[in-house]
Amino acid sequence: ELLIAQTDADRAAIKERITRKVAEATALVEKLDGMTTDAADKAKLAAVNDLRKPYDASFAVVDKLVAQGKMADARVEMVQTTIPALNKFLGALDELVAEQGRQMDGAGAEAQQASDDSKTLVISIGLIALACGAGLAFWITRSITKPINEAVGVAENVSSGSQELSASSEQ
Repeated sequence: ELLIAQTDADRAAIKERITRKVAEATALVEKLDGMTTDAADKAKLAAVNDLRKPYDASFAVVDKLVAQGKMADARVEMVQTTIPALNKFLGALDELVAEQGRQMDGAGAEAQQASDDSKTLVISIGLIALACGAGLAFWITRSITKPINEAVGVAENVSSGSQELSASSEQ
């Protein structure tokens, strides 16, 4: 756009927008650098920053040539130096973004696995508690009904006229 702008006002507006976008990109890279803790990721980010420098330098040359009115020289610099430098810079940035995506996918898979493991543990503990509760309920019920059943047996013997009155009283 800078090369095809017809007026100084258009070029100034384009330069202002470029300056603003460069500042935004710089702030985001600095933020990413502050958030990056892994040494390999820091090295990749440093490589991205190293590839940005030739692009920035070449773009500054283009900007200077445009300001001097040397549009043909600016176009040559743009095609021969700036665009190839930009492509290398963007390629390294794409690789960094892809690596960050892979790491996020890995972290997401780990979180999903931890969630699944937690669900399994909670279900297992619940089933064990249910089994223990059922066993305890059976034991308590049995401890109550066994003496009652024995008393019923004695009562039936008495009612039938049997002389045998034996009941075991353990409780």
